[in-house]
Amino acid sequence: MIESPTQFILNRHSALNAERAIWDTFWQTLGNYFSPRKADITSIEFSPDSQRFDELYDISGISACEVAGNGQMWGITQPNDKWFRLSPPVPLRHIPAVVAWHAECTEILLEEFLDPAAQFYNQMHEVYLDRSCFGTAVLYGEEGDENNLWFKAFNVGTWSIAENPRGVVDCLFRENPMTLRQMVARFGLDDVAKAHRENFIKGITGEDPKALDRQVPIVHAVYPREDQARKAGSADVLDMAYRDAYVDKKESHMIRESGFPEFPYSVTRWAKWQGNKYGYSPAWKALPEIRQLSELQKNLDYLADLLVNPRILYPSNSALDVDLAPGGGTAFDENNPNAVPREWATVGDYRLGMERAQYRKDNINQAFHVDLFQLFANLDQKNMTATEVIERSAEKLNQFGPIFHRLTTELLDPVITRSFALLLRMGKMPPIPQEMIIVGPDGSPGIGSPRPVYMSKIALALDALESGGFMKLQELMLNFNEIRPEIWDNVDFDAVVRDSSYTFGLPNDWLVPVEVRDEGRRLRAEAQARAEALQEAEMAANAAGRVGRVPPENLDNLVNRLQSN
Repeated sequence: MIESPTQFILNRHSALNAERAIWDTFWQTLGNYFSPRKADITSIEFSPDSQRFDELYDISGISACEVAGNGQMWGITQPNDKWFRLSPPVPLRHIPAVVAWHAECTEILLEEFLDPAAQFYNQMHEVYLDRSCFGTAVLYGEEGDENNLWFKAFNVGTWSIAENPRGVVDCLFRENPMTLRQMVARFGLDDVAKAHRENFIKGITGEDPKALDRQVPIVHAVYPREDQARKAGSADVLDMAYRDAYVDKKESHMIRESGFPEFPYSVTRWAKWQGNKYGYSPAWKALPEIRQLSELQKNLDYLADLLVNPRILYPSNSALDVDLAPGGGTAFDENNPNAVPREWATVGDYRLGMERAQYRKDNINQAFHVDLFQLFANLDQKNMTATEVIERSAEKLNQFGPIFHRLTTELLDPVITRSFALLLRMGKMPPIPQEMIIVGPDGSPGIGSPRPVYMSKIALALDALESGGFMKLQELMLNFNEIRPEIWDNVDFDAVVRDSSYTFGLPNDWLVPVEVRDEGRRLRAEAQARAEALQEAEMAANAAGRVGRVPPENLDNLVNRLQSN
């Protein structure tokens, strides 16, 4: 028997949750040590709970995770920086109107992200913290209620994912409990199940005062819609590329079905476990260290307490009244020296323990790239240039490079391109230049997708590693300049300058368009040719005056050269 869409969604949700169950246990452990405020995965607790910290004797893991989250926020997507720009498709990159249009769209996007109603930067910070601790994080983006963008980061353990054959997450199922009042406010009374409609009436009439606040488990499913279920060329939401469905899990009722032209969830992994769809994080790597560090700190606290309040040994037959208070006095039999109370079993190497603790802390910080993030955080305070940062952290940057690349392809690229598409459909982008419009196979007009180019501190530092390679090449070539000056013919300096401009994040209008540059060069070459021809004519005339006449063929050649220039 063919499953109904409702039953398919509930069955798929159950199967994906079963796959995720083992991860919930792992995530709970990571949360306990590195992010206690988010450690409500296997045990749900939404109110503050100090018991989460009772077994934690060192906060180095929490601090390192926060530094990594904050460092990504301020080094990659700092709110007050122009951390990206939109680049036109390659064939259109040198058309001034297209370049200017993309520059204007970039400014609009940055302003929309800054809008407090969008919650973009607040939610991005949560994403960075989640991916640093748990290895996987999710950001949802949609059109807001005020003709704006709206973003939400969903906690780990509340969603399950699936990948397409290329390893890209294109399917997400999320269970979202709502009160009956919230559900009716979101979807309308007519769309909820009959039992809930009846309970809602009881709630608002006072027949059942608790009805409105009872929670209902809602499953939100977004996954690719089968091609055979779509009508070609249709703009209807039920024919869009991704199915968007809300299902009442308790009543097995389809509340609402719609669609998205793009996948609305951006799922980012710090790195991927071999053969799995969920992520590997610095916290996994640092877990053995934080466990040992926590136990070591507990022992060091015990040793410190022992040194401050030592054990006291005195004879069993002694009637001594030992006073351990500051300034206290204890009487003893001076004829019996063995009756003097003394410290006992207080030997312990506290310094060695501290050295081992610092070793563990250093390993934890290394796992979270703390040194790299702190270096970028100190750029402004220490007046350090990006070049100085690169020189000090080239090795660290190389290690972080693959992580940054995965971040851009899995999170930032999808968020920016989807936000661009949303604003375009909302009519908030400027009129599209005619040069950009292309006709699709079905005859419908469209435009090529812009490519985000990242200009944050970390992005520019990573790009500058390549420029640093050219600087080293230039130093090498200078050594051979006097012997073989023609070696400079190997370098395309136009490409170096333009690529470096992109690398350093300079404004688009700082470089003249290629066609303007080439036209200026052509005019200068013609002017130089005319000047050389006039100079030759003057030299020929002077020579003729000295010898009495100019050969006719020389005069003809000069006239022809002057006319051609």
